[in-house]
Amino acid sequence: MERKMDLNNEMLFLEQKAGTYKNTNSTISEWSVDSYIKVYSRHIENGKNKRGLELGCSNGYSTQKLADIIGGGLDVVDGSQCMLQKASKRVKNRNVNFKYGLFENIKEIEIYDYIFCSYVLEHVIDPDEILKICYRALKKGGKLCITVPNAKALSRQMAVNMGLLESVYQLTDNDIAHGHRRVFDLKLLTETIGKSRFELLTVGGTFVKQFADFQLNKMIQEGIIGEQQLKGMQKLAEIYPEISGSIYAILLKK
Repeated sequence: MERKMDLNNEMLFLEQKAGTYKNTNSTISEWSVDSYIKVYSRHIENGKNKRGLELGCSNGYSTQKLADIIGGGLDVVDGSQCMLQKASKRVKNRNVNFKYGLFENIKEIEIYDYIFCSYVLEHVIDPDEILKICYRALKKGGKLCITVPNAKALSRQMAVNMGLLESVYQLTDNDIAHGHRRVFDLKLLTETIGKSRFELLTVGGTFVKQFADFQLNKMIQEGIIGEQQLKGMQKLAEIYPEISGSIYAILLKK
């Protein structure tokens, strides 16, 4: 009964926090998605015949990208009706099935070839539990693709040195507004994965973020930076994942 009440409260919490996401259509927000989708694509084999599960859909930009890769059916679970409505308006692929509910209530067993968990683990009550659910829902040989914000992102390190944060692990006002409960770095992410039954295939960075999103978006709007600089930020993350704006991990169910 207590767990049921906690999860009911979680639904209300998620709906409240969903309304705080105002800039999901920005250039940097979409470039961030493009960056991790590019990484995921390297680890997807015969995607047109595979079935996938996306945990969380935001405004549907990532869902559309994944639906173009995963042709055997893409289930999308989100605990916010607001987010599902936005995503369903954007995504018209027939192979996409939207479901309203919490990740903690997913019951599928050995159904999916791929599960995509992007900007999720920093939000959930218990990341270990989510990894267990994903492991159970994946087929043998299936992969879990994870992306999370990086505590040691260059932009956060700059904020510490400007006196805006006491530590890179401190949640910012924006983090709290969006419902973040924790922040990962490469070490913390790999430690969390190490407690699961997954085999870790690879970890890395998506793109190096020198400034806050709103600052980067303004630079783009004013023509200070463009596609060439954005691509350079991606390449820098391959060399220096420890300071990347976000970090990824690809896991295998053996």
